[in-house]
Amino acid sequence: LPGYTQFLEDPAQALDFPAMEHAYSSVLLKSVGQLMSRSVFSIGIDEPVMKAAAQMDLHGFRRIPVVGRDKRLAGIVSLSDIHQAIFLRELESATFQNGTEKGDDRI
Repeated sequence: LPGYTQFLEDPAQALDFPAMEHAYSSVLLKSVGQLMSRSVFSIGIDEPVMKAAAQMDLHGFRRIPVVGRDKRLAGIVSLSDIHQAIFLRELESATFQNGTEKGDDRI
C-alpha cells in the first residue's frame, strides 16, 4: 500500500486514482478477518474515561469496545468522543465564566 510519505514526496501521486486503485486492489479482495486486529481488549462501562484514553494510547488504538456489567458489547468509545467531551466541557465552563448562556449569540 502506498504510504503518506510517497504523497509528500510527489503530491501528483495523490491524484493518480488508477494507480491508487491498483495499489489497493489486493486489500479489497481480503476479508475483514484477514485485516482485523487480533489484539483484542475492551473496557468496562463504569471505568473512568482517562483509563480508556490511557488504554488506547498504550495499545495504539483510536477506539475500543465498551462492555456492560454482563460482559456484552454496550458500544464503542473513541479518542474523538473523549476529545469532544473535553472540548464541550471547557466551552461550557468558558461560557459560564463569561456570563453568557447556551445559545447566546455573543459567544
